[in-house]
Amino acid sequence: MAATAVVRHGADIVDTGTGEVVGSASFDMADYLGSVSSAPALAQQQKLAAAYDAACASLIGDNDVQKEGARTFKKKSAWRKLARHFNISTGVVRVERDMVGDNFLATVIVRATGPWGQSAEAVGACGTDEAVGRRVITIADSIATAETRATNRAVSNLIAMGEVSAEEIGERKPSDAPQRQGSQGTGGNESRGPVTHMPFGKYKGKPLSDVAVKDLHSTADWCVEKGKFDDLRAACEAEIQRRGSGDQNDPDPRDAYAMTDEIPF
Repeated sequence: MAATAVVRHGADIVDTGTGEVVGSASFDMADYLGSVSSAPALAQQQKLAAAYDAACASLIGDNDVQKEGARTFKKKSAWRKLARHFNISTGVVRVERDMVGDNFLATVIVRATGPWGQSAEAVGACGTDEAVGRRVITIADSIATAETRATNRAVSNLIAMGEVSAEEIGERKPSDAPQRQGSQGTGGNESRGPVTHMPFGKYKGKPLSDVAVKDLHSTADWCVEKGKFDDLRAACEAEIQRRGSGDQNDPDPRDAYAMTDEIPF
């Protein structure tokens, strides 16, 4: 059986095959400073940085990045390509499930280990309240997205100095794009046209003309309170105005629907 390959990492002796600490060694600051400031050590790090740049140029295509204005952010596919290229292994350390108000929050910790013995743990989180536009994030989506964010970050910490991934920034409109009011509110990056149907809640898929006046009011108030879905708010207000005074028997919706984190119906 082949001998275990180990390297010294700080005060620990690390098994390069598993990333586990298999022993410890006394730490000498003078020796350490000498090793990290030597010309060969610096040359190694320069080569690693150059290898990273070369890998990005050769392996990552337009479909592997998300563009936000003048900047680009690597997607999941890019980080998987880089992890495979540099022989970095990743594994889930822990998954935590919590409720924050009425929203589900998944937190995932992932550890990435490089073949040189160094490892890095990263945390990714995602909540069901991150829904943008007409997409609703499920509990399963939250867990999967949290794992993706943590994995991307862990790989990035080892080879890219903590570069932020596309999954961490979400779907945002480019900072240099003209401002608009869209179905994604403060989120989206593309126009979807005017809202004519309710995108969520008990009226999901129904024309706004079929929604009760009180629910149009409560939806518009909810959009204002949450600071998003500006085009839905505008559509609800337009429908309310189109109907004139509405049903006089409808109670004031703000009596029945206090401002909460819930979708108001």
